Amino acid sequence: QIPAPSDTIHDDCSKVPCVDGVGKCMDQVCVPVGLHLSDVCHVKDELGRPIPRAAYNCSTLNCAKDPDTHANDYYCRAPAVVSDACAGDAAAVCETGSLCAASGICKARAPDGFKCSVNQDCRSGSCNTDTKTCDYRETCHFSWADKVTQ
Repeated sequence: QIPAPSDTIHDDCSKVPCVDGVGKCMDQVCVPVGLHLSDVCHVKDELGRPIPRAAYNCSTLNCAKDPDTHANDYYCRAPAVVSDACAGDAAAVCETGSLCAASGICKARAPDGFKCSVNQDCRSGSCNTDTKTCDYRETCHFSWADKVTQ
């Protein structure tokens, strides 16, 4: 089981993950994210190769071109919501409840009963391969008293 992310900058992020948008893991140490809204960011290196997890360099988790004013420059933009670019001209983490579709645009995950092709298409995380519709997946419930000793 992976522990909950720490809300502080700390050592050894191989055991406790960094909080997205607050810190990033570099050489197994959580270091502060250095870029904030409107700062210049990069999705490719000097040789034009994609930078892995480029969105995590921005506290907003969104490094994208500004379609209105900066055609060739990338900036840390507001968090990506449904219909925003998340790939191609952007490197972004889509808002909760959505996913980065093959088109490079954030799209909402489908509710139960709607059409799907893979589990990630569904809010429940379960796409029925026979009916190609999202299925309800039962939530695991437990008592904290069973998990915590006093």
